[in-house]
Amino acid sequence: MTTVLRPLTPTGIAALIVLSSVTLATASGGPVDEIQRGRADLAEGAPRVVDRGTLWLAPGETEKSLGTAETASATRPPDSRQTAAAAREFSSVPRSAAAPNTVGRGISNPTLMMLGAAPSWPNFGGNAQRNGRSGGAGPTTPNLLWSNSSDFSIISWHPVISDGRVYAIRQSGFPSSTSANDVLIAMNLETGAELWRTVVPYGGNPATEWIAYVAGASDGRVYAARGGSGRETPVYAFDGATGALVWASTHLTLAGPQDGVVFTANGDLIVGDNLRLARLRGTNGSTVWSINRQCSVSGNCGAAIGPNGVFIDIPSPDASFSQAIAKYDLETGAFLYRTAPMTGATVQNAPFLSLDGSTVYLARTQNNQATDFLFAFADTGTALELRWQRPIRWTTSHEHGLAADGSIYTFLPNGEFVRLDPGTGAVTASAGVLSPLASAISPRTAVGTNGSVFVSNGWANNPALEGRVWAFNADLSSNLFTLTLDRPNSGGPSLGANNTLVVADRVGLRAYRSATPPCPADLDGNGLVNGPDLAALLSAWGGQGVGDLNGSGTVDAADLAVLLGAWGSCN
Repeated sequence: MTTVLRPLTPTGIAALIVLSSVTLATASGGPVDEIQRGRADLAEGAPRVVDRGTLWLAPGETEKSLGTAETASATRPPDSRQTAAAAREFSSVPRSAAAPNTVGRGISNPTLMMLGAAPSWPNFGGNAQRNGRSGGAGPTTPNLLWSNSSDFSIISWHPVISDGRVYAIRQSGFPSSTSANDVLIAMNLETGAELWRTVVPYGGNPATEWIAYVAGASDGRVYAARGGSGRETPVYAFDGATGALVWASTHLTLAGPQDGVVFTANGDLIVGDNLRLARLRGTNGSTVWSINRQCSVSGNCGAAIGPNGVFIDIPSPDASFSQAIAKYDLETGAFLYRTAPMTGATVQNAPFLSLDGSTVYLARTQNNQATDFLFAFADTGTALELRWQRPIRWTTSHEHGLAADGSIYTFLPNGEFVRLDPGTGAVTASAGVLSPLASAISPRTAVGTNGSVFVSNGWANNPALEGRVWAFNADLSSNLFTLTLDRPNSGGPSLGANNTLVVADRVGLRAYRSATPPCPADLDGNGLVNGPDLAALLSAWGGQGVGDLNGSGTVDAADLAVLLGAWGSCN
């Protein structure tokens, strides 16, 4: 077998295909390093990327690529065109329909990620599956990188991270007949410098438009709206670099700041509110499909994306005062199937998915210990079957996190922060009871590629300075540090490139990074310089920011040489 690296161009990224233990070749043909057997880093024209269990999708590829067969015959000639063709075949042939000449090795537990994307935090829950997994690592020490305290906000809102920028809403007051009293800002992730600020369109009637919120950011755009609290508004798309308004959707949504959006692999938005679920085209805001739905509590009706499907919670039609998780076709919005009833009249949390998308979880809680459970359902492709359920604490707008092995981080009824076995729901590790916690908590969780776990208490009460973000190692045996915040509400944690943790409270936004700098070429902060780092650099080719390893202001061949020279472990 061979490694093929098509000639590099400023606009088109070569396909790097690794089908066995090989020598990496530069565009000029010189050997530079050894790459581990079994990795396939594929880019433009060959959309499959597998790196240690992570399934990387090329821009424009949909989640239908999950559950595919690995096609690469041991006898296939090492011709670049045939190898690329094999990779494309690999990206489209289902396991059950794999050709006879394919090797019978499927992808094991792939994580859905976007090829070439720098580590980002595009939406509530950190990714389309809303499982708190980030493409980057977080800091292990709380060294302040930058702080912006120029925009005191009476309520703190969630910061999202994309394309080396941090986006957030800062709110000086409530909307009135004369002013929106809030602003959407963009900041440089590395320096904290403000790049631009703008007001999300506001018509001057707080009865029909409310506080602006950032729904998410993807593919060079940031999305915001003014809905929620019974108000129905468009979703607005802004250019991430300039703040210019790009489009306003014709679809109107009741979604609010805790619902958020999630993104398909081609950048479309999945928007859920208490009456509708819709897919909006990221390029122009047009409606791909929209369906009616019900949600027990408005403002907590967000969706999660898994293999070929969108998951939401609905009141169960099969039993009174019960809830269910329903799956809908990602391409058409057609209903597919739902779970058996989960007892309980309400739910205020969104579903989230396992790393491979085969299990969907829901914290169905309502402050009733008899019925407050975390449920795990296996998605068989034709049904959602109960795997286990266990008692947990009552939470609202809770964004969970998953460890690298799929373990779930959550809270027990007594306020204990624990790690659960994904197969059984049994407690495998505990950080003990965290304090302070309100009677009703809205935790947000982020988990880095280095295993660090960050969880907030979502504090929005008095005393104001009871807000916390705790940082732990993966097995919860060590509290790495604790941040004290002023009513952080939904203000993070969010994880970005170069081990950067971003949080927001009423005082401002802050970024933290470990004192010991990561090796510069380790763009996703996982301790290795490997395929995902190469993909991130190549996707930024000709630009600046992430991937500019030599500080020249342009991502180019010199930066590629630095990355290839550092290939392997940072240690």
